[in-house]
Amino acid sequence: MTQTHHFHFSIVLIVLIAFAAGCGGSSGPKTYRVEGTVKHNGTPIEGASVSFAAADGGASAGGRTDASGKYTLMSSFGATGAEPGTYTVTISKREGVPTGRKVLASDGPDGAEVEVDEKVLKDVLPENYASAQTTPFKEIKVEAKSLNTIDFDLE
Repeated sequence: MTQTHHFHFSIVLIVLIAFAAGCGGSSGPKTYRVEGTVKHNGTPIEGASVSFAAADGGASAGGRTDASGKYTLMSSFGATGAEPGTYTVTISKREGVPTGRKVLASDGPDGAEVEVDEKVLKDVLPENYASAQTTPFKEIKVEAKSLNTIDFDLE
């Protein structure tokens, strides 16, 4: 290689290293871990959706409870946790409930139509917790600290 080629190669290498270093930063605002449990009359609820809507219109966050009722939030931009601030929290769980009628569905082998029980989705938890207008959790604070533990016991 000539000296000119070495110089051009060095410049390209420096630009690539600078670009790679710039790509390693965070892709969104700073978030803080938020977790807790959801119980209904003292019993942990599995499969509930927990949604945090920012009071200032900022990024939302949500999670789903596991078998022990525990949730961990993920922000709407994919980071673990939520930004510090005040949130309105809604909690819901819907399950298919049989109507007592039979319907045809393509659930058989190779997509063949078979008769199955018709189901409709119903709220399992009291409906007031699922609506931003009626939830009692309107001033929930997420603080700028390593772990925010926020538990909910629904009645």
